Amino acid sequence: KNEHLDKYGHNSIARPARLLLCAERVSIQVAKILEETWPGTAFIELSSRYVDFSGKSQYPVWAELALINAQLGSMVRGNIEASVHEYRRLMGEKFDGPFPSFLRSWAAPLVTDVKDLESGIVGEACDVLGNLLPCSTLTELGLAVSGEAMGQLLKNLRLEGSPECVAVAQLIQDETERAGHSYFLRHHEPTPWEAASWVYLEPTLRKIFDMTPLRQAKFRILVAYGILADDLENNTANFSALCAGLKETPRGEFDKLPKQFRALSVMAQDVMSYRSWRDLQRQSLSVHFRSRVTPMLGFYQYPKARWWGLDDTFRDTHARDKEVNNLMRAREVPAELIEYAMAMGNFVTYQIISDLRQAEFCGWQRSKWGVNDEVRQEFLKIESHLRLAFPWWAQLSRADLTPHYV
Repeated sequence: KNEHLDKYGHNSIARPARLLLCAERVSIQVAKILEETWPGTAFIELSSRYVDFSGKSQYPVWAELALINAQLGSMVRGNIEASVHEYRRLMGEKFDGPFPSFLRSWAAPLVTDVKDLESGIVGEACDVLGNLLPCSTLTELGLAVSGEAMGQLLKNLRLEGSPECVAVAQLIQDETERAGHSYFLRHHEPTPWEAASWVYLEPTLRKIFDMTPLRQAKFRILVAYGILADDLENNTANFSALCAGLKETPRGEFDKLPKQFRALSVMAQDVMSYRSWRDLQRQSLSVHFRSRVTPMLGFYQYPKARWWGLDDTFRDTHARDKEVNNLMRAREVPAELIEYAMAMGNFVTYQIISDLRQAEFCGWQRSKWGVNDEVRQEFLKIESHLRLAFPWWAQLSRADLTPHYV
């Protein structure tokens, strides 16, 4: 079987195979590494709206840090437990804590349907207060991995290198061998080249938007259609006719732009909370990069009407994270372990790179009224840049430009 995979097929035989994995009670950090195996992996992750806090819901990173220093482990555990306590306090046992109670009283005159009101309260409270949850919070996910991508999945876990990632990689490998699929375990140990290339973005507040110049953009799309003329005037006319024809053609809700719009890509860099970046990262046909979770870039602030104590709670959580972060850095704790102790409301620098077909679909999908507000704002920023760069973009885009929703 290995001979077929390596000698004859160059993994083409492995490509149609699918290995189904279920990862239960792994940290959010491990979930993100598993989901990084792209292309070749489809995934669905448990929402933090459904985290069960009745039992042990945190990865015990403090036990690993206690091997470095007992006092350090104790401080990290205290910080994680304090963040979870604040989440529970503000949320309440049955969405009856200070923040959802405020939403209930504030939004009641605006949302008359009781069912819609309660649904909105649950969604908004979980999205906002989820910023208090530590990165050590446990989650669950299911993955469908192509046989061709299996080696890269194991590599990614080992390249990240945290004790949890290394353990999960070994568990997956053992289970794969036990199930008789060991012939898919090819090239799963990282090479020195890959180890040197495994890097994160530097944490920075610098914002970047990069787009192909307007004239070049039209040229590329026309070339993809095979209707390029010899002069600029006719090319401009051809492109205008193309856009007009697309706009006039009846379009279903889930219809994407034609594949020719894949000839162009847009890149955006900004900062957002790690909590909401997890949502943005679900746009898995785009390419994503991020910095490590660190308190050095700032912390999420809720932009809408809010309970008076929310800002103080976020500020106190951020201050605790700074103190613990500085202590761990002084002890030279690896960055991948420092992240576990940080609340997800800390900002990360992120990049998203999408072809225009994917960018239009994401702009439509992630600007709807029920989407996490912070995620909406990031896609609206990208939409604004696209409309500035390409005057014709407004003809084709279906993004909802409403600034905020109740």
